[in-house]
Amino acid sequence: MKRKKTTTMPNTVFKQQVGNTTVSFVRGGIFSPVVKSPKRPQDDIIFKNHWAKLTILKKYNRMTQVHINILDCIIASAIKINKGFVKMSNGEIRLFFEPYTVLKMLEQKGKNYKWLRGKLDDLVATLIEIETDKNTAHEGILHFHKWSKTLNPNAVKKTSRFKSGAGYYYVAVINPGFANFFNIEINMNYIKILPDIIRLHDGILQAFVRFCISHNELNMPLIDVLYNIRAEISDDRQRQRTIKKINDNAGLLYDKFKIKLENGIVYHRHADIEGIYFISPETSADKGVDDKR
Repeated sequence: MKRKKTTTMPNTVFKQQVGNTTVSFVRGGIFSPVVKSPKRPQDDIIFKNHWAKLTILKKYNRMTQVHINILDCIIASAIKINKGFVKMSNGEIRLFFEPYTVLKMLEQKGKNYKWLRGKLDDLVATLIEIETDKNTAHEGILHFHKWSKTLNPNAVKKTSRFKSGAGYYYVAVINPGFANFFNIEINMNYIKILPDIIRLHDGILQAFVRFCISHNELNMPLIDVLYNIRAEISDDRQRQRTIKKINDNAGLLYDKFKIKLENGIVYHRHADIEGIYFISPETSADKGVDDKR
């Protein structure tokens, strides 16, 4: 008897007013399941699943799991700072953070501000067109990023490596179209297990985990999960390699994230894992302010 795939929307748990991501960010195919941007992208990305329609022209095709790791770490850092996550009256979201702290969270101590700035440049320059049943965006995820004029009272000497920004917060600004997802969609907060996701050091595994934990309950064929994260499954050899990678890491996926694989089916229950919260859009939304920082 063929098993019917099932997914459910997460129950909202009012643990925190802000999530570090939303359903469309992890299910909409925005971030490729790789950790390195292609040097010469061959094709446009035209992708559609149950949650979104996505188009990224090949000249802009640079979004990877490293980029969503960076966004996650920036937002995780910003919401710990007083007025670090600011919804603006023009629809943008301003994120204030310490670059050193974000690099440390990414476990990229050998990387420097120039590397981080390059990845943030990608998030500005990558033109993404995404349409869901509730929202449409046609822009880069970020509007701009720069040193702010806001003093960082906790600045330490390590911050001086970032030259002119020493003693100030850095700011990254999410464009209105993408910021609106935080206002109208279920927000997710998985900051507690974010270090475990980053330590997977593999794009397929990171995208796989993010997709699975975004469900309250998941019962879906593995091949369908791979399609939804935009894994390369059209080529038989590549598909078998990807499936083998997932199966080879089945023990880790269950131990760390309570994701179970059985007879080609992926199972996950939100109730089985701690450290993941869902926030209703009504709770996460607010009017917005004018912030000159």
